[in-house]
Amino acid sequence: MDKLSDYEKGEYDAYAGYKAEADQSDEYYFGYGDEYARQQNETARSEANLEYLYKKYKHIGEAK
Repeated sequence: MDKLSDYEKGEYDAYAGYKAEADQSDEYYFGYGDEYARQQNETARSEANLEYLYKKYKHIGEAK
């Protein structure tokens, strides 16, 4: 971990699910924020895909 830049440390902490550490550099918070945003976008995209698939295929389980 000592070889990571502040930005990379922030990215890693967000990726690992750790809370952002207090009193870090701006670069740390930029890295943390970028990774957090990436995760949130990925989650939203996955949820949208699931909703689309549910609507598309829900008729399969319906009685005729």
